[in-house]
Amino acid sequence: MLLLRGIVGDDVLKASEEMKAKKRNCVLFSGTHVEANGVMELIAGWQIAAIPGWELHITGFGAMTEELRKMAATDPSIIFHGMVSREEVVRLLCSARICINPHVVSQTPGNVFAFKIIEYLAAGAHVVTTPMGNVEPELEDGITYMDDNSPATIAATLQRVIRERDFERTAAEAAVHSYGPQAISRSLDELLNKVMAANNTDQKFVGANRSVGGSDIRSYMLG
Repeated sequence: MLLLRGIVGDDVLKASEEMKAKKRNCVLFSGTHVEANGVMELIAGWQIAAIPGWELHITGFGAMTEELRKMAATDPSIIFHGMVSREEVVRLLCSARICINPHVVSQTPGNVFAFKIIEYLAAGAHVVTTPMGNVEPELEDGITYMDDNSPATIAATLQRVIRERDFERTAAEAAVHSYGPQAISRSLDELLNKVMAANNTDQKFVGANRSVGGSDIRSYMLG
């Protein structure tokens, strides 16, 4: 069995390399503006934290967008980008020192997982997030966890991560090693080879695979 959370795109890898030396003092949230994603708590926490020299950038749109804009109307350190292109999202996340995922904590950790956490890591950002299930140990180096997404917790966590420069702890190489296009292609190839080998004694099954072009299937899967 092979569980694929997703694949980090080549666009993220390329932009991350190009912008490695151009990181800015900003925290980025990217996602839909719904209650579960904790954007309201994030804005409230950011205003409590009041971190000089840093900005909070928010992309995306949703039912709560106008309410969120009103909350942030008097705070020039909060920048709304709205719905932007994939290219612009990639540019923003590769330029941010910190990316944040203040999702409501699930009663069953792991039943919901935001793949953007992996994209954030691959982009070279430090990730601040509520728990969303286990990730590979090597990815943990680039993550700071919050027990909940209350404004006070968000504020205290961001203050500490910035004050102690924890944002310098990243895990880009580990994220690419596990979730980059080449890594996923290898994993799929290994899985397909194991399946074919396990069924090699069943000539009828093998013949059926050959009749539809096993090589073509593999080429399609690895894309």
